Amino acid sequence: MNSVFRRFFCGALLLAGLIGVSFAQTAGRATAVIAGRIVIGEAGAPGIEVIAVKQETGGINFAGMPTQTYNAVTDPDGNYRITNVPAGSFRVTAYAPAHVTPGERNSFSGGNSGKTVNLAEGETAESVNFSLIRGGVVTGKLTDEDGRIVIEESVTAHKLDQNGKRPPNAGPNFSSWQTDDRGIFRIYGLEPGKYLVSAGASAEDGMVRVGRSGGYYRRTFYPEATEEENAKIIEVKSGEDTENVDIKLARAAKGYAATGRVIDGDTGKPIAGMMIGYGIVKERGSSFGLGNSATNSQGEFRLEGLTPNTYTAYAMQMGGESENYSESAKFEVLGGDVSGLEIKMRRGASISGLATVENVRDPAVLANLSKIRINVQNVGGETVMGSNGGTINANGTFKLGGLRPGKTRISAQSMGAVKGFSLLRIEHNGQMMKEFELNAGDQLTGVNLIFAYGNGSVFGRVEVKGGTLAPDMRMSVSIRREGDDQTTSPSVRSAQVDARGQFLLEGLPQGNYKLILIAFSQDFQPSVKTPRAEQTISIAGDGRQEVSMVLDLSATQKENDK
Repeated sequence: MNSVFRRFFCGALLLAGLIGVSFAQTAGRATAVIAGRIVIGEAGAPGIEVIAVKQETGGINFAGMPTQTYNAVTDPDGNYRITNVPAGSFRVTAYAPAHVTPGERNSFSGGNSGKTVNLAEGETAESVNFSLIRGGVVTGKLTDEDGRIVIEESVTAHKLDQNGKRPPNAGPNFSSWQTDDRGIFRIYGLEPGKYLVSAGASAEDGMVRVGRSGGYYRRTFYPEATEEENAKIIEVKSGEDTENVDIKLARAAKGYAATGRVIDGDTGKPIAGMMIGYGIVKERGSSFGLGNSATNSQGEFRLEGLTPNTYTAYAMQMGGESENYSESAKFEVLGGDVSGLEIKMRRGASISGLATVENVRDPAVLANLSKIRINVQNVGGETVMGSNGGTINANGTFKLGGLRPGKTRISAQSMGAVKGFSLLRIEHNGQMMKEFELNAGDQLTGVNLIFAYGNGSVFGRVEVKGGTLAPDMRMSVSIRREGDDQTTSPSVRSAQVDARGQFLLEGLPQGNYKLILIAFSQDFQPSVKTPRAEQTISIAGDGRQEVSMVLDLSATQKENDK
């Protein structure tokens, strides 16, 4: 995780944790306990903040803050005890910025360090322990080709994988800092291992960079390599400073500008107040940039600091729902500025109707329909950021506007901590629909979205036999309800199995389900056969069902030996 972001995020967790604890205590709903000890070396570590974040919608709601957090501080012996915690799945993290927790990085949770703890009601999870070590430090100076110091420039440390390669995505192997007014950088809290250190921007990375003064420094690896294969690898050790990692940046390259207008596609009139999104056109992956100002009264925009590349740009209305959609403008930056771009806004089609919950009359449940986002996908068409969608009104009605012509699919997604809803089917004029064929300007009405709701849960325990999982292996369980239409309701939900072999899946409607247990490598190596087990269960109501699953490693080994 980016170290600057990690400090900000953990600080936000701490603040939200204090709020979360207060809320839980006053509401009187918390019953479980998470306890353990934190050590540095062999000694207990006092005064360390331990934060437990409820894992719902990835643990982060759409506002970007944790849904529920709980915290405690270690005592003089390093012990902590988080009380008044509700049942559920939590990510528990020890916040000590200059330290690292070897082996606790987890790809399943987005690369965040910590432990998953799945709690039953009234349970006490003991021995959720952390062994911290002092992180490594990398320091150095940035200069340009003329020997002048470079200030406020990002410097990145890329942790190499076990094959000595830099992972294609940043994830947890990425730490970025800036140089100070002396051109000096100091990156701390690094996990021991081998690293590449670089500074500057790359046109091939996929991230669009708005350069300073219209230019940018080409990405240069320590000590002065513009090609990664010529970079020098450094070894980072626990508690040690790796000094004099000085980088001489390649000569600054010129950044280019692209200018144009946003207009109404029918009248040709300029449209003010539109933000411009743009990205690099690539066969794989994606990139995204955003202009730093809205279009003026003449609909004009300007994008600066572009690297040589092929781009696509489109207009977005910030805030509120739009009745229009944006065509895109494709352009290429070679060795000069680009002008005369034209982005046309078109009147979009719309779909409107009513959302209902099958066999449910409880007003409290129905009120939560307004917390479900309806997503619209243009099948086989062009995909742009800020795609259309909307929410359900308090009376169950909805309207989705600004839709592109073509084959269109609707899906649904709960926002924040709302769970238990799944989109069963979509009907129009008494017929079930998987997708709609929209023409320009169509106003399709009378569409019914029928949801299922349930508050059932599965609390499971996993037994591993026939061997022992490797230290970098993790287990997860996914669940899918039989008969659900995957084009409208991506009903697959998953949960990580914690160190005690427990997992928890919540918010499940009545039905028959398939549970799939897998073990996977942290690095997702394709050459490693994935052990798995399956089980079918039925959920009849809102109660909790306990299950046991067995992962037989010997069966997988036999498959690998074939």
